[in-house]
Amino acid sequence: MRTHSETDTNSAPLPWNLLTVVSVTYYRYLRTPTNIFIVSLAMADLLVAVLVMPFSLVRTVDHWMFGKSVCIAHSLLDVAFCTSSIFSLSCIALDRYLAVCDPLRYSTRMSRHERAGGHGPTKCVLVMTAPFAVLAFTVSFLLPTVFMNQATRTQGAIQLQPDSTTRRERKAAKTLGIILGAYLLCWLPFFIANLAHPLLGYSINSWVMELVLWLGYANSALNPILYAFFNAAFRHAFANILGCRRCVPGPQDGRLTPPNRSRHMGSEMVTVSG
Repeated sequence: MRTHSETDTNSAPLPWNLLTVVSVTYYRYLRTPTNIFIVSLAMADLLVAVLVMPFSLVRTVDHWMFGKSVCIAHSLLDVAFCTSSIFSLSCIALDRYLAVCDPLRYSTRMSRHERAGGHGPTKCVLVMTAPFAVLAFTVSFLLPTVFMNQATRTQGAIQLQPDSTTRRERKAAKTLGIILGAYLLCWLPFFIANLAHPLLGYSINSWVMELVLWLGYANSALNPILYAFFNAAFRHAFANILGCRRCVPGPQDGRLTPPNRSRHMGSEMVTVSG
């Protein structure tokens, strides 16, 4: 029987990711190239919460009761959506890297035209062979991590150069560093355990594997909070939606432009308020 805390864990990613998607869809000033990647991230995390986590929760607290076909589909969706979430983080890091390192050509490059196994009925465990585990670790974790880390370090180095936009870009680099730290905290234990499991003869306790998997799922709840709540434009949109203000606001109350900011400032991905 599920407890309230287990239900809350399963539903935690839903409201924030949904708010992110609705905000970008509704508020025109949030429809920027960077925020399109954030929507992609939110959608991947939302799909994890809706199509993957409920089945994983049942398996964790009781046993698998949905049959072999659903087990296969669940495993494929789990890998696909979680990997999509990680790759979306990489795309956002690339977007910030281009914005800082090549700002003159950033608008042209990032224009809208440029984007163009089951073990029976009571268990559902994706068992990877050693070669596949190494491949998954390299493609889904190691390469994106190295890329995001390099992008963050490059931005940090550029912030040392005096410039009129230094303060704003420094905040963006700081937030990207926080995002990378949360990503490593959530996913590193899973990928280490997933890699070690076949190499150690599948001797790691199943509860340990479940624990590190749910730690990875937690990143789906953290992403919209870290991205959106560190962004003043998103905070304004969230406040409008959660505050039950008019459903069809006019330009005077912020649908077209963010509060106290020019239109081009609304295209910033992350600004950390002091």
